[in-house]
Amino acid sequence: CCSGVIENKPMKLFLKRTSLFFLVLLLLFITAFGVMDYLVNKAFDSYRVDPKITTVFMGDSHPQCAVNDAFLPNARNFAQAAEASYYTYFKMKTLLENNPSIKKVYLGLGYHNISSHYDQYIYGGHAKDIAARYFFILPLQDKLTVLAKNPIDAVELLENAWNNGLKNRKLENTDNTILGHYENFFVDVAARKSSMDRRLKLQFTENGQLRDCSEFNIGYFDKMAALCRSKNVSLIVINTPVHPYYKSRVPEKFRARYDEILKKNRLNLFAFDTLTLNDSTYVPDGDHISAKGAIYTTALFKQ
Repeated sequence: CCSGVIENKPMKLFLKRTSLFFLVLLLLFITAFGVMDYLVNKAFDSYRVDPKITTVFMGDSHPQCAVNDAFLPNARNFAQAAEASYYTYFKMKTLLENNPSIKKVYLGLGYHNISSHYDQYIYGGHAKDIAARYFFILPLQDKLTVLAKNPIDAVELLENAWNNGLKNRKLENTDNTILGHYENFFVDVAARKSSMDRRLKLQFTENGQLRDCSEFNIGYFDKMAALCRSKNVSLIVINTPVHPYYKSRVPEKFRARYDEILKKNRLNLFAFDTLTLNDSTYVPDGDHISAKGAIYTTALFKQ
């Protein structure tokens, strides 16, 4: 009996030391992420636009590709590819709180933005890359929720968030992953029906069925509308041009809901109706403006 007790002591000591080792690692991990969280949020809270900037563009790749702010002296394009309304809200909240010179926001909102397809950038296959960009500027509860709803990719998401945090400690760095900027590398391209058909299928259907609307993202769009009203900032929605073939095939369900959202929030829609665009002003998916098309859309804003 006594020998059995003696033999168990080394095992108990090993387990105790192992547990202590992992506890120390966990504490170091939490401390490191806490410090990174502080540094990124300090950088974002300290970020200031040029006082001459009175207008900003926000949203996803659609306004990012369509508005070249280099030709708009009092404007700045903060749009970024695959940015759901959820992420835009937290960006907008901090930017408006710390930059009172901003009086007008042009917010990109297309039919695709209100499709459940966009939820995958928050809780889905693309979260490990997209959520990781904005991870540190999310509230603590949201951080935990994002991780809990992406358990398979949680480790990779945290790794990507850390690497992005290193870039975002100084938002003046052009490779920061929070602010966004005008970018359009689509040169010598043209819309193609086959690509547009694939794009429509991806955005609005799943397993052969029509997708639901993303109530989650729509809710954050409503929050942005309320935020701008509270700050006396003019909010104008822009639905950047899409190819006529693409637009004619957007399901009525999403068209109707889109109109409801604008009406509910009493928002104006910036129209591109005066533009006459051809196939070469769109990328193959017909859902984005090419670099050539951006010349025309930017000129419209300059007017």
